[in-house]
Amino acid sequence: MTLRVSPPIEYSSQDPDNLSVPEMLAIIDGNRTRTRTLGTMVLTVCGMLLSATFVVIFFILNSRFAYSNLRAIMLLFASALISTCAIFASPISATMPLPVAAPSKLAVLDTTAQIAKREVRWVRTAVVLLAGTILAFGTGVIVFAWRVLSMPIPSRPAV
Repeated sequence: MTLRVSPPIEYSSQDPDNLSVPEMLAIIDGNRTRTRTLGTMVLTVCGMLLSATFVVIFFILNSRFAYSNLRAIMLLFASALISTCAIFASPISATMPLPVAAPSKLAVLDTTAQIAKREVRWVRTAVVLLAGTILAFGTGVIVFAWRVLSMPIPSRPAV
């Protein structure tokens, strides 16, 4: 098992209680990296859930249980729709806004902070949509399983 540790940020200011602009930019950049990593994970999980959702929907539609499981099918379609929205929200978080001229270090810091806030907002939206996808998918599968398990078992004629 390998443990990767990033080097500590060196203080360039004389006062250890105050951060310099390069230090603040390094902190914001580290947070943006974590935000992009979370967005990538959301994209991956939503893609897998979308595939699994369509597999379950096609299984239900090809079986004899399709008409009795309309609630499960509707929940699974809702899961697919929410997952698609999360899939779109994740790359939107990574798109760069139009370039802005920054005449000073403080303007660069402000612009970078605004970009980071925008990325966090979209990734947060994607995470909430992923939670909704998981909830709808799980509920749909449970409703389907409940309906199948509660159906009477047909009796076979004696041979």
